[in-house]
Amino acid sequence: MKTKISLVLIAFLLSGVAFPVSAQTPELPVYIVQPGDTLYTIADQFDLTIDEILEVNSLANPDWLSEGDMIRIPGFEGISGEFIPYTISLADTFSNLLEKASIDKTYFIKINHITSPNELIAGKDIILPIRDAQQNPSENIALENFSSPFLQLSIENTSIWENDFSQITAKVINKDHIEIQDLSINPFPFEQGKTNYIYFEAVPDQTLQFLIDNKRIPVFQYESGKYLAMYGINALSDTGLRELLLQSLSDDRNQVLYSQNILTGDSAFTTDPVIVVEPDYIDPEKTMPEEEQLFAIANNVSDRDLWDGSFSYPVDEPCIRSRYGSIRSYNHGPYDAFHTGVDFGICAANLNIYASGAGRVVHAGEWFVRGNSVVIDHGWGIFTGYWHMQTIDVQVGDIVEEGQIIGIIGTTGRSTGSHLHWELMLNDVQVDPLQWIETSIP
Repeated sequence: MKTKISLVLIAFLLSGVAFPVSAQTPELPVYIVQPGDTLYTIADQFDLTIDEILEVNSLANPDWLSEGDMIRIPGFEGISGEFIPYTISLADTFSNLLEKASIDKTYFIKINHITSPNELIAGKDIILPIRDAQQNPSENIALENFSSPFLQLSIENTSIWENDFSQITAKVINKDHIEIQDLSINPFPFEQGKTNYIYFEAVPDQTLQFLIDNKRIPVFQYESGKYLAMYGINALSDTGLRELLLQSLSDDRNQVLYSQNILTGDSAFTTDPVIVVEPDYIDPEKTMPEEEQLFAIANNVSDRDLWDGSFSYPVDEPCIRSRYGSIRSYNHGPYDAFHTGVDFGICAANLNIYASGAGRVVHAGEWFVRGNSVVIDHGWGIFTGYWHMQTIDVQVGDIVEEGQIIGIIGTTGRSTGSHLHWELMLNDVQVDPLQWIETSIP
């Protein structure tokens, strides 16, 4: 997984600050070194070579960059000011980005290597160049090293950038029927392995759904005119662009009301050592029927009638032995699986397993891989699973309260030692359950 490099660039050249560069170096914008930065990553961000950066910076040892070091960025001779990292929001327009940048559009296009307006997607990280207030935004911009037909059209004021887009990617197709307000997504942009919460306000008492990756995501009204949808992405899901379609099912079925392109970023997951188990435990003929049963259960979406707010740990004194998303190989095969939940070891003076939230028991019994197992339906498409139990103390149909004992820790099924595997499924997708301990929703 790629590690996202945080770029924080400083403002105007500070009075009295000495730079280790020669007196002949022209005025240039300045970059502040961040943790994890190298000359290579800095050069790559600005489409430069390391030698070009070294030419305008006198560094005692180029291999030893310290957080807070000031690095001049060549290629922008005559420009002074700051480069600010910025994530494009859902409501941004090209015009308001230029207003935030206080800079000529040609400079904005150059610093972000933009060749098409379609590259400005909600959730994408860009750089907002904030120029010195005394700087003429059009003068002294070196363009000879950055050429493209699109940029040339922009310079000549003939490109499609002259149009003022109402939003960069979003469009409301039936504005009279629904007015979306305060649309927010958390986390933003989407993340692998996470539950992505989509909040917005609209006309009350509508039947709505999102369509993402051709999958229907239900929308719930938790207060009059206030809506929530929850979209789960598993750890191995593709990154990149996803289209959100908000549909009305109230009047004209499948009528599209709103469309928005959103980026999905990658997440950093660990890699587990090879896990050796009996061959039967990875034989698809024996494991797939159980998978189909689980997902058939987790594909149901019921009204939220029991669970409330956030979830709690399913054990006392929780000590985590393996986290969600860790990439796995079984019996020296390919690393093509991921850990679908969180494993808790035994660190308390008891073996109790608790319901992490109120709900209805929809499975309580023995499975081949998961051993003695319990699945609880919390409503709104949210299910928690508890695997490898020694004993089960509930039955299908039981209504359980948060913190109620449902069994004790064991080592049944595909297990290499006593532990509890706990997972959370959202609309039949396994997501990081620890996020639900840290997050409370209405």
